[in-house]
Amino acid sequence: MSIFTLNDYFSDVFVIHMESDYERKKQMDIQFSKINTKYSIRSGIIPTKKDREEYTTPICSTFCSKSMVGCYLAHRRIWEEVVEKELPSVVIFEDDVVFTDTIANQLPLAIKELPEEWDLLHLGCLSCQESSLAFVHLFTNWSKLIKPSLEPYSDNLVIPNSTFGTEAYALSLAGARKLLELLPKASNHVDFMISNNLEKIKHYAIYPQVAYQHPNGFKYTNNGSLVPILLNTFVSNIRLQPRNPYNHTTLAYGLSIPLAQVNNSIIINGWSIIFFLCGIIHPWTFYVVLTLIIIDILYALYQSPNTIKPGQYTFYIYMLCIGFLIRNLM
Repeated sequence: MSIFTLNDYFSDVFVIHMESDYERKKQMDIQFSKINTKYSIRSGIIPTKKDREEYTTPICSTFCSKSMVGCYLAHRRIWEEVVEKELPSVVIFEDDVVFTDTIANQLPLAIKELPEEWDLLHLGCLSCQESSLAFVHLFTNWSKLIKPSLEPYSDNLVIPNSTFGTEAYALSLAGARKLLELLPKASNHVDFMISNNLEKIKHYAIYPQVAYQHPNGFKYTNNGSLVPILLNTFVSNIRLQPRNPYNHTTLAYGLSIPLAQVNNSIIINGWSIIFFLCGIIHPWTFYVVLTLIIIDILYALYQSPNTIKPGQYTFYIYMLCIGFLIRNLM
């Protein structure tokens, strides 16, 4: 009986990884040793001013966070490599990927069921298993709310309505060319950008998924803001898809993902919107939330004074006060 390895099915296996993250390197080695797979590291990218000028839209250049632009660039560099070297097919992972126990049996079957011409194959993503998160569609395309989340294609493949998450996907040479053509510059999170162009991409997903993001990958400090510390801690155990064993997205992660960023220091996220609405709803909500934010600041000063973000806290209070001012003017 032959030993399963991803190297038998794809010309190259790439993993996007920041060299300074030693813990994730250990996790990667454990995961890939489980499936007897050799991989090549492609470094994560911290975008420069020149990167923003060349590879972002005007709005994104001003308002996209470093993580948003850097993630896009890291994936783009691999797409470019695939095209430059004319690699037939590759599989791309982010360094917090976890493989299911079914991958050795299921992936070969799914590969056989792929049509001759395909662009992108998700091994797993946030919306590749069961029903996707309906609220996420509000960030992309309203029309997707009335479409089925997953369209069956074959025994082991589905066509997802949205594909949020780029932790594990395979790409053909044609697919790499298409992504470079469709997404020439960063305008949002790279997975949102891909999901917004699915109608133009021959895309599929293995079902049930054979890879998913490690729970630690959803820790709200990775791609968003640590603050408010206490409130994030309180909602960090609330999963947005509790019935999906592969989706560990928490409410803290969802509220902390940057929708935009100003001056590389102030993040506009779900918490910003909530505080704004709390200012509008009722005077009592204004005073209660203001008290909670002040307590959060005091806690941050006591626990980790060197990592506190005064600009972010000030912005949250500003959004709360703007909401309160609008309520009084109505």
